[in-house]
Amino acid sequence: MRSCVRILCLTLVLLLTGACAATPTGTASESEHKPASDETASSKGAIGWDDITLPSVADVSEEEAQSEAADVSSAATSSATPVAKLVLPFKRGINLQGLDGAEYSSGWGNTAYLGQDETYTNIKDRGFDHVRFPVDFRRYYDSSTKTLKSNMANVDMILDKIEAAGLYCVLDFHGWYNLNTSDATQKETFLTIWKLVAERYKDRSDLLVFELINEPHDTEGGNLNYVNLNALQNEVIPLIRQTNPTRIILAAAAEWNGPWMLLGKLQLPTDDGHIGVVCHTYAPLDFTHQGATWDGRSSNQVRFDPNNAAQTKDLRNAFTWIKQYRDATGIPVILNEFGVLHVNNNMDHGDATTWLKYVTDKCNEYDVPWTYWEYNMSFGAYRNGNWVDYIMEGLGM
Repeated sequence: MRSCVRILCLTLVLLLTGACAATPTGTASESEHKPASDETASSKGAIGWDDITLPSVADVSEEEAQSEAADVSSAATSSATPVAKLVLPFKRGINLQGLDGAEYSSGWGNTAYLGQDETYTNIKDRGFDHVRFPVDFRRYYDSSTKTLKSNMANVDMILDKIEAAGLYCVLDFHGWYNLNTSDATQKETFLTIWKLVAERYKDRSDLLVFELINEPHDTEGGNLNYVNLNALQNEVIPLIRQTNPTRIILAAAAEWNGPWMLLGKLQLPTDDGHIGVVCHTYAPLDFTHQGATWDGRSSNQVRFDPNNAAQTKDLRNAFTWIKQYRDATGIPVILNEFGVLHVNNNMDHGDATTWLKYVTDKCNEYDVPWTYWEYNMSFGAYRNGNWVDYIMEGLGM
């Protein structure tokens, strides 16, 4: 009976979505969650990770999940002409970091690697097929003239190097996680920047992919709950399509790219076959972020046991949510942040390998592309001129 009610509710949500996908609205309020964040892990400052409470799907069997997803998919496609959905052309990648100066690099390692050709051939030769390139475009935008500054040449240079290595590049608007769309100036700036970036790169090859926004949420002065995020993304996508009609665009799930904010929450254009979705996970945080000084965590060692159901619950749930959403919509999902803080703490290296293998095995099982956080610095897979063996073993590389 409970399952039937859930099916009915999800079906009604998606029927309404088909009628208002271009300008989604909503009134439901969400309880606050603050899941793990890459940029918090590397730059943001103190966040109350221990306050995290994820919704549970532990009582939903795989059969129920498949049945509900099938029913929602039927409802979603019955009211509109089906559109061929995207298959992401990349599988295994790694995050770059540090371009934007002190906000991301101070105290976290040497960022000169970004300007070195060998960085990208090294990544390609190791077996990665894409990189994610975080850029806070506000640093490259002149608000007085509403144009991009000359320092965008730095971004151009790195994009050239990535393409020359034959890697896909996910160009990620990073750092503005607390955008407030109720502030007309902030919203206009965000939309204008994306219009300018899209125009600048319209003639680049299909190796370039746009990621709209990193880890949006409605705390820390922002208001990007899933309703406002839907409205923002459905406004910016048509602006990009004016100059990049078929370029892959990766949209964001709300609440720090939380996979639980997919089905029944995320609304994207139904007539665009070149859109995917980004999710992140660092669960369980007390393991992956052990010793995180910015979070006030203890330096005590935390172990990881893949047979501990309490430790793996949020990871298992994440992939259930991803599968439900993909089955219902046909839109692909990429896990483009996950990782372990293993530098300058006492994390057990064998546990790091085990956790990474658990996540990448799930990605393989569910056919979910992934992007490790990060190339170097405190989560780095490449340190002091060498690939870190226990990280690469966990990634299956």
